[in-house]
Amino acid sequence: GADGKHATIDGSVPAVPAVHAAEMERKLQTLLAEYRNSDAWQLSFEKNGVKGFKKGGSGLMVRGEGRIMHHPLAIFRAVVDLQRKTRYDPDLEYAERIKVYGPQTCVDYMRFRQVWPTTQRDMCNIIHWTVTEEGWLVICGYTPFGGKGFDFCPEKKGIVRAEAIVAGWILRPIAENAGCDATYIVQTDLKGTLPTSIMAMVAENQPLAIAAISKDLDEFGDEGALPGETSDPDFCAKPIAMEMFADTIPRSVGHRPFDVISADA
Repeated sequence: GADGKHATIDGSVPAVPAVHAAEMERKLQTLLAEYRNSDAWQLSFEKNGVKGFKKGGSGLMVRGEGRIMHHPLAIFRAVVDLQRKTRYDPDLEYAERIKVYGPQTCVDYMRFRQVWPTTQRDMCNIIHWTVTEEGWLVICGYTPFGGKGFDFCPEKKGIVRAEAIVAGWILRPIAENAGCDATYIVQTDLKGTLPTSIMAMVAENQPLAIAAISKDLDEFGDEGALPGETSDPDFCAKPIAMEMFADTIPRSVGHRPFDVISADA
């Protein structure tokens, strides 16, 4: 269960590699603080069942809120499955899972579609998930050490490396896990000066990820589900627990197979 700040599945693999542990804890707490401090956010639009908010701060800060009528595990799989992400995210051109540190933590590379007349952007983020004492599923991602963190994800010629200051999902299950109240928060530094029209487009597309995932799940269902999972009423009635999500990242693939590596690498 989620009895510690970083509950682990079985204790054998650290939830977060030691080199990232302190920063990850800070980012998780920042994400949850931004979530709880809802009064600081200003409503900017309502569309497709999603409320979009923005907030002043460094970089672009946006928030989406909406309801996704699918089991938390189905939503989790849709969020962390990179092949699905390239299908439902209109801004994403290519994504690859380049490291897996264990059941709860991985590193993802994402390259975004070029929007004329700007230079193409990419990102390399560490992703971590946990279940809080309230029974919420929290998925947190960010660019480690301000973008200087991954020697195995070097910057690419002709592409600007953007920074995710903090980004993530808070999924709060509703009765019998029939769905989730979903909040998606993103604070990014896209680096360089971008036209106002492009910033406005990004500020709308990010919160609308909630509607995009909802539509994708309505259309394609819970891809990757094992028998007796999200289609089973008994399974759906269970309260969410760490173990429910434990094999999703180790079983997932980006665009290539990978080996689970030791947590101190």
